[in-house]
Amino acid sequence: GAFAPESVGSIWFRRPRIPEEFPNTRESDLPFVRNEWKRFIHNAYAVADALPGAFWVNRPSAAVEAENKLTQLLVAQRCGLTFPRTLVSSDPAR
Repeated sequence: GAFAPESVGSIWFRRPRIPEEFPNTRESDLPFVRNEWKRFIHNAYAVADALPGAFWVNRPSAAVEAENKLTQLLVAQRCGLTFPRTLVSSDPAR
């Protein structure tokens, strides 16, 4: 049957990840299978905006932003939480 976006009331989208193992999959097929999973996850992100009436538990864009450590530090600072001085650098000596 056809997918009816208006019939979707709520969506739980929690930490989507590409599986690490694909039992019963040939080694030669793994790149294809992993790529298909990536496409599925990206499509799920795209659908978020196509379902404006749905209640999202972890809207994909919010979930991605919440995983960002720098965003977490900014929010913690805005909320008045204290934490040690923090350096973000690619210089191991720093």
